[in-house]
Amino acid sequence: HHQQDLAGFEEWQMFEKEQLLLQRIALNLYSAICTMNRSEIGLVLSRSIDQLLDSYPFRLSDLHRRVRCVVDDLLQRLARDDILVVDAKKRSALLDDLISSASERELRQRAQQYCLRLQELNPESLKRNTTWKLEHIRRFIDDNYSNPSLDSAALSRMFELNASRMSQQFRARFGISVLDYIHSLRIDRAVQLLMNTSMPLAEISRLCGYGTPGTMHRSFRKYLDISPGELRSGGERM
Repeated sequence: HHQQDLAGFEEWQMFEKEQLLLQRIALNLYSAICTMNRSEIGLVLSRSIDQLLDSYPFRLSDLHRRVRCVVDDLLQRLARDDILVVDAKKRSALLDDLISSASERELRQRAQQYCLRLQELNPESLKRNTTWKLEHIRRFIDDNYSNPSLDSAALSRMFELNASRMSQQFRARFGISVLDYIHSLRIDRAVQLLMNTSMPLAEISRLCGYGTPGTMHRSFRKYLDISPGELRSGGERM
């Protein structure tokens, strides 16, 4: 059972790592497209495909699946911020065209053509540059707070922002620091699981982005002045 649990945990870690990479690639492409600079788009696209190939053993079927994930994520981000809206039929055709590539070289060529065809941009939406970046950061945290490697430093690298400046702007917009926002989401989720399930503390800490029960314990002490175990036992007595 221990071997199975270990294998399952390692598989989960690999999945989380892959998802974070794919989201980072989509975000980098999104940022490049928003600059409306063709050279920048080409450079980011080439670097993105290199990242996919360097991170995983090359199998075209796996690469196609990851490309589909990246393109879906990219188009959702562009549509959500009213920068580019692609109807479902055109979106499906573009994806089919990309993943029908028979080689790495052909995929690069088609991906390059695809990104450079994204001309239906709405420049007005880009005037709120700082706003959409901060909103993007917040949404990224909402989607990824369960990843234990997510912190202010990782976000500043990902969004290519100065960490101190990013934290100041985030606090000014949302009334809370980046780190406190991450912890608030983790704690809220952990409290729900502690009060409503009999899940072991180790499993809760993993699901909520703490990694270990000790890290979760320190966070609870800092923000709630109570341990996870005390919270659960207190809830059980109520």
